[in-house]
Amino acid sequence: MSAMQMRANLMTSQRILVVGAPGSGKTKFAQQLAAKTGLPLLSLDDIYWAPGWRRVPQSDFIREQKQFLSQQRWIIDGLHMPSLPLRVQHADAIVIIDVSAWVALSGFLWRGLLRRCGSRASLPGRMREHQTSSVVSWFAEWRPEWKILKTILSFRTQHAPAIVEMAQKLPSATGGAIPILRLNSRYECKRLLEECFV
Repeated sequence: MSAMQMRANLMTSQRILVVGAPGSGKTKFAQQLAAKTGLPLLSLDDIYWAPGWRRVPQSDFIREQKQFLSQQRWIIDGLHMPSLPLRVQHADAIVIIDVSAWVALSGFLWRGLLRRCGSRASLPGRMREHQTSSVVSWFAEWRPEWKILKTILSFRTQHAPAIVEMAQKLPSATGGAIPILRLNSRYECKRLLEECFV
């Protein structure tokens, strides 16, 4: 399938997954795509993290995903490889934000710096609702994990190919192959939104 055909499929898709490494810009892209299409948006971070950067129970995380997936129209952004098969089987299009590791790493570190300085805009939903007593507490609450850094550095060589393979093997909601669109730069993301969604 050509890139033009994949873009055309994306324009008519009703259940879209947006995946990428931490810091790749997938959440911003998904927010802009939702604004242009009117599709309901779920960011996995909003249901994965509780105040104090505590992970919610896995059963709750899966249950909330299933509730959202039961809708006929949606966009979901986030990676979380263990539960990805659940989402892939309900999707009719996948967008992979496949920027370089250095671009994703810079985005991740910049976002972390803003958070430590008190910015709440990019925080998961339950964290935004949680009132923090002072800027100093951000240093205690947020620490980058080595696992996240490893994901950033290996996304293009390991995770992206695994996602493509998974989409080819798993049964899809439409019964056919799931269109996959790989965007390799922030510029490609911006151009897609400007050219395909007026």
